[in-house]
Amino acid sequence: MNRTFYIVGIWCTIIALAACGNTKSKSDSATALASIPEAVYLRLLAECDYVDIIFFDNPVSMSQNDDAGIQNTLSFVSKQVATHIPECQPLGRVSYMIQGEIIAEGDFYCSEGCTYILFMEDNKPKYANVLSPSGIQFFRNILLQIQKQLEVQ
Repeated sequence: MNRTFYIVGIWCTIIALAACGNTKSKSDSATALASIPEAVYLRLLAECDYVDIIFFDNPVSMSQNDDAGIQNTLSFVSKQVATHIPECQPLGRVSYMIQGEIIAEGDFYCSEGCTYILFMEDNKPKYANVLSPSGIQFFRNILLQIQKQLEVQ
């Protein structure tokens, strides 16, 4: 896969690496949301030509403009509906674009009890899907690369 990675800078701790777990947690303030509509997801599969991934607490961003990378990133969205837990902190945001227009974007969560993508509409939670095992592994690998980079510095 030809992925274009832009690393603006690197900041991370071992705690962030350990935080990417895959267990469920319950909260009284959790919000049940619907899954991203199948029509939207299928359109992204067929037409998405650019993906942007921005990490909030790590000065790292990634962009993908090749079909294989985009399809791989789309596979991180499982069909399973997730429950949004407000106490969870997002790791970053992913934006899916078609010809320069953002068609879908969401915050991704990869911490203990919080492994899902919360899709936003008008910057408000709209849909929530569980992060697939390959998505969890992808973000773990990114955090591992950041950790290795820190060890070198």
